[in-house]
Amino acid sequence: MNTNTVILVGNLVRDPEMRYTPGGHAVANFTVAVNDGFGDKQDTDFIDCTVWRKTAEAVTNYCQKGSKVLVQGKLKQQAWKDREGNNRKRVYVKAQRIEFLNTKTQVAKMEPEYEEPGGGYAMDSNAFVEGDAPF
Repeated sequence: MNTNTVILVGNLVRDPEMRYTPGGHAVANFTVAVNDGFGDKQDTDFIDCTVWRKTAEAVTNYCQKGSKVLVQGKLKQQAWKDREGNNRKRVYVKAQRIEFLNTKTQVAKMEPEYEEPGGGYAMDSNAFVEGDAPF
């Protein structure tokens, strides 16, 4: 049996960027900073994430730079040729579930555009549409 599951907890590096595919599906890209280690041996990894449809809209509406999130998804790899013909590759998380972890007090200090219902928010995104590329 093979498994591909990623769970991250960290903070958004910048505001999520959302757009719509030609097919009308929302897709949002964001980067999560994840700390590893302790004390002066701490290291930070910056993980790119992509999320689709209603979850993409929710992340864009309720999260901003500094928001603490839990991301659950699958590790994906993408390869392409750039304009100069060079082979390029990237690894990212195709997020399937996002949990917003900021408390109401923390959210108020961040001055969001929308108030989080119930102090937190989680959505599942199983809505990947073949042919709709996130970039």
